[in-house]
Amino acid sequence: MMRLTETVKQLLIINIIMFIGASLSGDVVYSLFGLHFPKNVSFHFWQVISHMFMHGSLQHILFNMLALWMFGIAIEGVLGSKRFLFFYISCGLGAAIIQIIYLYFNFYSNLEILINAGHDSSQIFEILNQGKYNTTWATTLGDGKFLSFMSKLPISEILALIKESSDTKDLLICLIFFLNSFKLLRFV
Repeated sequence: MMRLTETVKQLLIINIIMFIGASLSGDVVYSLFGLHFPKNVSFHFWQVISHMFMHGSLQHILFNMLALWMFGIAIEGVLGSKRFLFFYISCGLGAAIIQIIYLYFNFYSNLEILINAGHDSSQIFEILNQGKYNTTWATTLGDGKFLSFMSKLPISEILALIKESSDTKDLLICLIFFLNSFKLLRFV
């Protein structure tokens, strides 16, 4: 069994402290440090780095820290501490870039569908910035694309939508959307 290296140990400690802090504080820490879609009002420039230390569930952090322990020690042994840390951060930045590209493509392709269906883009952004949605969008996009398009809202706004919903179908859409967003917003 290999000895725990200093850099891997420090990364494990940082990740665990962030997880415990986020678990105790609720959505505040996730909103500040989890990676959000750049058009989202909750997006901040530091999230490109801070998202690397955010985990959405006990399972998520356990498997990530197991992988960091199993592979990180060997990689750090080959690369050395500084190069391993550079590798770790580079992988996290690469993940952020790929996620943001995916979100942009997904968001704007769905936005284009809505615009082509006759919706005004300024009204769409105004509604989204209020944390709301137009129920006709689900008809235009289909439920799968609609949920994906809506997953750019912060969790607090999704919870507000669920509380305000009176229609059973809207409530179900918001609930599915909430569960889907919970996984998407607390990732990587």
